Order: sequence, then structure tokens, then C-alpha cells
Amino acid sequence: MLLDEEFLEACYQYLTSARPIQSIEHLKGREKALRQLVEAIDAPGRHAFIYGDRGVGKTSLAHTGAFQAQSSQDAPIIVACDNQSSFSSICSAIVRRLLDLNPLETKGYKISGGIGAFGASANLGLERPASKQDIKITDVNDAVYWFRKATERINFDPIVIIDEFDLFPIIVEHDHFSGLIKQLSDQCIPIKLIFCGIADSLDQLFRAHESTHRYIHAEHLERLTLGKCMEICDDASVGLRIEVPNHLRYRIAQISDGFPYYVHLVCEKMFRSAHSDKKVAVDQECFDFAINQAIDSIEPRLKKPYENSVHKNTKNSEPILWALANDKLLDVQVSNIWRHYDEICATLKIDKINKANFTTKLNNLSKPQYGEILVKPRRSYYTFNEKMLRGYARLRCAREGYDPGPENPGA
Repeated sequence: MLLDEEFLEACYQYLTSARPIQSIEHLKGREKALRQLVEAIDAPGRHAFIYGDRGVGKTSLAHTGAFQAQSSQDAPIIVACDNQSSFSSICSAIVRRLLDLNPLETKGYKISGGIGAFGASANLGLERPASKQDIKITDVNDAVYWFRKATERINFDPIVIIDEFDLFPIIVEHDHFSGLIKQLSDQCIPIKLIFCGIADSLDQLFRAHESTHRYIHAEHLERLTLGKCMEICDDASVGLRIEVPNHLRYRIAQISDGFPYYVHLVCEKMFRSAHSDKKVAVDQECFDFAINQAIDSIEPRLKKPYENSVHKNTKNSEPILWALANDKLLDVQVSNIWRHYDEICATLKIDKINKANFTTKLNNLSKPQYGEILVKPRRSYYTFNEKMLRGYARLRCAREGYDPGPENPGA
């Protein structure tokens, strides 16, 4: 059995629910995507856009690919978008990182000039680097100018990850990014951009300039298969020297619904419980503890809308969400949701509402006043508005004692 310090070091090496994976050996089920991403980054003038549902591992793929493609002594630059971001702020942040500038620095380049015996002369001194105030980026041309200047002053070709691009609030400024991609490629500026976002943000980028797709390798990430989810658990089991019974590793993979975030989170809690109790193998008690702990520590962005919606629509609506999450398909017909609902109520001995009331509550969950956590992709079908909520619903369902249904469609 590992000592406490050895266990923690190994645990955070194998299980990284709180940060992206950066090593090839721990990136499960993404071998083809990783190879294609690295090939794209290596190609002159080619950039990349990784898209898919939240929680499928887009950032982990970007980090792993960038670290593999970038030289070992020069880590990739990582910037994140939020609802306050702009084209100017993102590009300025990239330039500052490239030049290793202090954002609070006030002095800039020292520029001097004069007339001498051999004519006019100018000198760009390097006593101090450009400051935050010196970097003024308002359009694509400004960004291209500063990116060129920055890459001329470093001895490697940088890779930049622009994460959470779907949170970028100003849709019209997607035009600037698509223009930037084109100009970086056309003008042979040796900097590579990897964007991470959802499909909508990729579509907006392509709509801005029809030619953008020529410069972009688009990598769509699906959820992991059941087998790859179990591999995450298996690797951690070997590294932590704690065995996991086959039925529990299967349940973890099944409940996690193909989202590596949930696999890492549940496994971390489960192995910590086993280690704390000096157990050499995980048991049902460790598993139950892990499910409860995982639910408690789920990020508020997922938990809050789910719980608010359930509260607004009365508690007996939650088994309806479990029923929707129980199907092997993402878009589920009402008749199949009802069938799963009937099975869940019978197994957990929950009082079942009639079908008319069921249909009303199901429809309410797609309305703004009830949280709108469901959407209707077509008539008589429902799906989760945020696909990661499906995994959260499966966790809560498992906590009550019902094993969610078959693995995700890609398994």
C-alpha cells in the first residue's frame, strides 16, 4: 500500500478532474484525434478548432497536442475567453505572454533617432519591453503587426490555445478572428492557434469568412466509449495499487456517460475513500461514498440549473430527468422516456404520476420559467440543453439506487 504522500502524487497523476490532461499516456480514446491535431499543427499555415459537448475533453486534447508539438523547453501559451473578453483583450494577452511582459509595466520601447554624418538613423532600444499600454490592438492589422513583432523576438514557433471560445460574448468579433487566421497563414507568421469551443462557435467562425475552413483543421470530439472510460479507472487502479471489482468499474463507466470529467471525479473520490480506510480493494461502501462526494463537488455551473429546475417544477419531476438520461440515445422520444420513467418508479418504489401529468411536467422542463434544461430537437422528442447535465442526472439516479441504462451511443 502506498504512503499518503505517494498516494496523493499518484492520484493527481492519473485522475485530473480539476485540470486538463497534458500527457499522452493518460489521454484515453483520443489517439486518432491527437495524431490528426499534431499533424495539423505541424502543417504550414494550418490552425485547429476542437469542438464538442462540454466535458468531453477538448481542453485536454488541446493541451496534450500542443505540448507534444511544442519544443520541450517552450510551453504553449494558454488564454481563456469569458463573457468580458474581446478580440483586443485576447490578442493583447497573447502578445504579452509571447514577450513575457508585466501587465503593470508602464515603460515601453526606447526609440531614438537623429541626423548624423551618414544621414538619418533610428534605434529601437530594448532596455525595457513594450508595456500593456503600448500594445494597442483594435483590428486584424494591429494584431498581425504585434504577432509578427513578437515572433521575431523569440527563438521558437509558438502554439497558442484559445480556450472556451464559445463564451466569447461579441459574435460580430468572430469576423476579426477568422480574418486573423487567414492573415497569419497568408503572411507566413509562425504562430499556431488552437481554439476550443462548441459547434456553434465553429460555425460562426466559418460564416465570417467562407475561406476560413481552408486554414482550419476541425476536430469533433465525441464522448468516450464505455471501454475507454474503464481504461481510465484501470490505469488509476494499477498506479494507486488498489483493485476495483469488475462490476464497479463497469458501473462507473456506465454512469459517467462518456464524459471523462465524471470518470475522473468519481474515481478520485472512490480511491481516496479506499486509501483512507486502508483497503487494498474498492468495495460498495467506497463506491457509494464516491457518488455522494462527486455530486456534492460538481461544479455549480451544472448543479445550479439542474436543482433550480427541479425545485421550480416540484421534486417529483426529477425521476423524469433520470428517465431521459437513462436512454442510450441523446434525443429521446416521449414514449421511451415514459417507459424508462415507469421502470425507475417501480424499482425505487416512487409514486408514479399519470401520463398526462408526466407529459406536462416534461414539457415544462423545456420552458424558461422552469429552467429550460431540456430542449425539443423535433416533435415528441426531448434532450438535455447542456449534455453534461445528462451525466449529472445519471449520478443522482445512481445515488438513489437505480443503475442508469446502457452506455453512451459511441460505446
